[in-house]
Amino acid sequence: PYYCLEQTTSRLFAASFSEQPSMDTIQKGYNQLATLQKFDGSFSLWAQNGPTEAWLTLYAADMLQLMKIKGLDVPNALTQNLNAWIK
Repeated sequence: PYYCLEQTTSRLFAASFSEQPSMDTIQKGYNQLATLQKFDGSFSLWAQNGPTEAWLTLYAADMLQLMKIKGLDVPNALTQNLNAWIK
């Protein structure tokens, strides 16, 4: 039950595959991701001021894209700079 980037992303992946995803769980996950996202759009493992974790940033980006494909709302604040960082 840690709140690092990897576990937060994994919980959101699980929620997105649920037949009835808990919007409370999803919102908590988004809120936690926001605390881990750096100003350039990448993500850090434990805190916004930590180093960028490139592979975990891509893992989170993949999960956010999947959630959009499944029709779940994804905050623009999480994806706008993230997409620029990926490019």
